[in-house]
Amino acid sequence: MSDTAIVISLPVFLAGSRQFEILFEPGPRRALQSFFWSAGKLVLCILDELRPDLRDLLAIR
Repeated sequence: MSDTAIVISLPVFLAGSRQFEILFEPGPRRALQSFFWSAGKLVLCILDELRPDLRDLLAIR
């Protein structure tokens, strides 16, 4: 699906795997506005019914 955010570990990808994990899927009234890294975490800025919803999803170890 378009506008879906997916992720995979770089070492796993370089080893040949293509098993991506879905972090975000858009819906009829839900969209990914932006994303950024903060303190080692990936933060997704989601618009849900035009209301902002910030979610920290991934921590870098």
